[in-house]
Amino acid sequence: MKVFFTGLILICLFAIANGQKPTPVKTPSPIIQNALELIKNRQFAEAEKLLRDVLKKTPANIDAKFLLVTVLMQTNQIDEGIKNLEGVLKINPKHLQANYNLALIYSSRRDNKKAIPYLERAAGIFPPNKTPKTDDVVLLTALTRAYIGEQRNKEAE
Repeated sequence: MKVFFTGLILICLFAIANGQKPTPVKTPSPIIQNALELIKNRQFAEAEKLLRDVLKKTPANIDAKFLLVTVLMQTNQIDEGIKNLEGVLKINPKHLQANYNLALIYSSRRDNKKAIPYLERAAGIFPPNKTPKTDDVVLLTALTRAYIGEQRNKEAE
């Protein structure tokens, strides 16, 4: 389980570093950078406080919500992390990493029924006419496995 959450953290950090958009409310970049540094240094309590302060002032800040999920997962607050990912999707339903991360969480719980809609949504976000990357293959493999787990073999093909 620890490896799973370490992977989830890397996915979260990658999405933030690569400017997952759109963010309806911009927080000054130094605050987000400070939170990233705290997370990288495993100072989760400090990062959580900083991010919660940002979200009190700007509740629609996707970057802060998404980073808070990283902290929550690392501190075993998984249910609250799920709520925050769902909050990201309320702001931006096409947020690739939020959809994918929810799918990963539900897959790790062996709850394919809940994982499949997020995997399908994430797969639908990828541009259709591009050369597949590793992330695409991983996503489609996870979706296929979830279909098979739910005995939806025709869709798995």
